Amino acid sequence: MLRFQVDPASDPPLVITANAAEVGDNTGRVDATVEGQPTTIAFNSRFVADALQSLSAAEISLELGGPLAPGVVKIVGDDSYLHVVMPLRIPA
Repeated sequence: MLRFQVDPASDPPLVITANAAEVGDNTGRVDATVEGQPTTIAFNSRFVADALQSLSAAEISLELGGPLAPGVVKIVGDDSYLHVVMPLRIPA
């Protein structure tokens, strides 16, 4: 599971936490351009990997509509790629 904690007022604005039962946990802090309201959302890590593995773009966007809305991965400046990732329900 990948948990994305997004908060434009934080430094850094994006914290990604990976959790795998047999492997352990890892947290990454990402400098990113973030717009909108703070949110926390989780995705199956395999689905996120599927969305990103074929990309060679220098910049991508992840559009989020809330903790239970699908995430949309796009290439910045190129409308030819669109990938929808369904979220996981996580405890608050």
